[in-house]
Formats: sequence, structure tokens, C-alpha cells
Amino acid sequence: GKGGDGDDGRSFFRNLRDNCRVSTVVVPHEVSSDWLDINMWATMKGGSKATEMLEQRLEQYYERNRAKEVVPVRPAGWTTARWEEQLTKWTDASGATVIAWPPNWRDEASGGVKEIWVFADDRAGKGYARAYACKQIKEMLQNLPREVDEPAEAEAGASSSTAAAAEATDRPEAGFPGEGEEVASASTPQSWKQFQDHSGNKYWHREPDGKWFYEHDTRWQRFLDDGTQKHWWYNLEGGLWFFEP
Repeated sequence: GKGGDGDDGRSFFRNLRDNCRVSTVVVPHEVSSDWLDINMWATMKGGSKATEMLEQRLEQYYERNRAKEVVPVRPAGWTTARWEEQLTKWTDASGATVIAWPPNWRDEASGGVKEIWVFADDRAGKGYARAYACKQIKEMLQNLPREVDEPAEAEAGASSSTAAAAEATDRPEAGFPGEGEEVASASTPQSWKQFQDHSGNKYWHREPDGKWFYEHDTRWQRFLDDGTQKHWWYNLEGGLWFFEP
């Protein structure tokens, strides 16, 4: 299971072995997955008691350091790779640890992701990271049905990005990143165009109002529309979205 506490972990497992007559406890020394198994060898009675003690300890850790966000619907087209990519984005952007539940969510029979678990240690002053991650996750989950269905209603081609840019809410003003090398198709009035700065970072710029954002900006997420097989961008804060030309 996910969880643990480093302050007196050795003492806890020592007491667990002594009190429950557990002969062996194997705890992974390296984190190789978001969910890890703790294996114990004991009698049936001792094993049940040890399992209860371990679950109580995990619940104490969860109560202190975990927040949960329920996934209301199963997003259409979200593969295991897409979920893993998004979990990594949430983790990198917030500084909290973000994982999916149940542990076997990658198996088709599990029904997919039901909840998003967010961990950050309050005692280490990381509570703000958990709160920020939950805010970002909640906003995206609330918009999932619209994010999947709404872009398909727009016309394909350049007119799609033009209509989206004209009708959606603009993101807050940011400044212009500077001159760069053009790496996308030619611009048309009120359309988005991709550029690359001198450091190799790609960004999108909109004419004629000058709105722009870097592709690594965590307020923007990139999706693939199943109907048109075209990629599109969505702003988590303002609701602005557009198709790539």
C-alpha cells in the first residue's frame, strides 16, 4: 500500500515482529511503483494481528497527509499512458505525491481510476502542495465531460481554432517571451501559431491580441480529439481552448 512514516518506522516493525510473532517482514527498499507490497510471514493468528496493526498505522498516516479527489466519470480515450502522464504533471507542478486508486487501476477489469490520492507531509510544511494539487485536480475532473465532448462540435481546420479563440475566455495577460523561430503553419487573423524561443522551448502565440503561453505551462493541458484526431489545448484557469492548426 501507499504510505509509511520514517520517524519511527524501524521501531514499529520491530514491535510488530515481537508482538505478533512475525518471523519475516519484507519492505521494499526502493520505490519502483506507486503501489508497493509489504510481505509478512507468520502464523494465521499472528498474521491477522500484524495486518491490523499495519493498516491502523497506514490510516494514521493517511489521515495526516492524504487528500482524495473522486473521479466522477471515466474519461473517454484516456489510456493508462495518458493517466500516467497526467499524474506526473500534477506531481511535478505541485510538489506533492499524486497517485491513482485502486492499486490495480491499470487492469481493465478494475474499471480504471476511481480516485486520485494526494500526499504531502504537513509536519514538513508541505500542506500547501497538497492543497494546490487538489485544486488543479478538482478543476480538471469537473471539466472532463465537457473537455471530451465540446471540441468535436467545432468545425475542423483553421476555422476551429479561430472560433474557439474568439468565443472562449482569455487567460490572464502574461508578457511576450521574445522573438523566436517559427515551427508551425502560417498565421491567420485570430488564430494560434506555434513558435520556438532561442532556448528551444516551444510556445503558442495568438493573433491579433498577443495572448501566448509556453507548452510547459502547467495551466495548459494538451488533448487529442477522438473525432477529428487533432490535438487541442485547454486552459485550466480561464477555460480557453483551441485546436492546433
